[in-house]
Amino acid sequence: MKTGKMIVPAEYTTIDVLSDGRFLLTRYENQASSFCYADASGTITPIQTPVKGTYFGMAGDDCFFIGVYAKRPLTAAVQQPAEQYDIPTLVLLDENMKVIRDDIDGACGAVSTPHFTNGLMPIQTGSTLWIGSRKGAIGNGTYGLIDKTGQFVGRHDFDGLSWTDSHYIGKRGTALYQLDGKGGEIRLPANASQESSWAKAELEAAREHDISLSFYYPRLNITRVDFCRLAVKLYQKVQPNASAAPAAAFSDCENESVCLAAALGIVTGYDDGTFRPYQSITRQEAAAMLDRLYTSLGGKASAANDKPYADDAQLGDWARSSVYAMREIGIMQGQENKRFCPKDGYTQEQAVVTVERAFQTVKKY
Repeated sequence: MKTGKMIVPAEYTTIDVLSDGRFLLTRYENQASSFCYADASGTITPIQTPVKGTYFGMAGDDCFFIGVYAKRPLTAAVQQPAEQYDIPTLVLLDENMKVIRDDIDGACGAVSTPHFTNGLMPIQTGSTLWIGSRKGAIGNGTYGLIDKTGQFVGRHDFDGLSWTDSHYIGKRGTALYQLDGKGGEIRLPANASQESSWAKAELEAAREHDISLSFYYPRLNITRVDFCRLAVKLYQKVQPNASAAPAAAFSDCENESVCLAAALGIVTGYDDGTFRPYQSITRQEAAAMLDRLYTSLGGKASAANDKPYADDAQLGDWARSSVYAMREIGIMQGQENKRFCPKDGYTQEQAVVTVERAFQTVKKY
C-alpha cells in the first residue's frame, strides 16, 4: 500500500483476505486447482488439503470449504428424467485443514457456499436429486443449522433456511419459524411479513424521510445491530456532517453503525468487551437507547413520572428515567392496562416508528 510494489504475483484466480491478515490465493488451471496462503511480505505457503477438490473458499470463523465434484442426478423438473451432471459436495474444514463435515450439499452451476453468521451456518444435507438448470439448481435435501464443530443445533428438517432481518428463519411447507440459535424455534404468525395497521402511516413517513430500514418481517424483534443502524440513519439525517465511525470498540462486532452509535453514547457494550450484535433488545433497552439518541441530537426531556406505570417496580433503575422521558415527549408509550412491559421484545416496526417520532420531535428545535 505504501509503494505500490507487487508482493503477490498476478497469476492467481482469486485472492481473499483472512481474519488474521493473511491472504488466501487460489489458482484454477487446466481443470486443476491449487491453494496457498500469503502473508503481508509476499511469502507464499502451499496449502495441503485432506481432500482434492476444484473449489476452495472461505466459510467464515476461520473455516474453509472444498468443493468435491461428482456426477449426480439433475433434472429440470421433478416429472422429467434426470441426467448425471457435475455437482459438488462441500467439505467443511477448520483452520488447521481438518475435516469438520464432508456431507454438505452444494448447488449446481456457480458454487454458492453457506457462511458462518453469529457462530452458526445453514447447510443442506441428504439430497438425492437436484432440480433446476445447469446454471443453477438446488438439491432436495433438508436444511439445518450447525455450529463450528459441525454439529446440528436444533432440528434439521427444514425445507429452507435463511438469514433474514438478522435472524435465522426456517421454513417447513408454508410455515415459518424463527430459530434462537440454541435449538429452540418459534412459529411465526401468518402475518409476520405484513406491517401492522397502526404503524403504516409512520412507517411510510420514515421511508419518505430516509430514516428507515427494509425489514422483510417487520413484526420480528429488532436486534442491537439493526437498532444502531436505525439510530445512525436518524443521526446522520439531522447531522449530515457527522464524523466517520471510529475504530471498532468491541471484540465481536466491527459494524460502522455500531461503532458510531457507541462513540455517540447511544449504546454500550458488555463487561466482557462484546456487543452481542444479534441479540434482540427489550422495551426498556429501547427506551434507554432512544433517550440517548434524542439527547445526542440536542433534544431535552424531563423524566416526569407522577403517573408511574403499573409495573414500575419491574423497570431497571438504569432505564426508569428514560422510560418516562420518552413517554413525556411522546416517542414511546406504554402497553395495555397502564403497563410498560419493560422486558418484552421490541419489534422492528416499533423501532422504525419511534425513530420517526424522534425525528419529528427534534425538527421542532
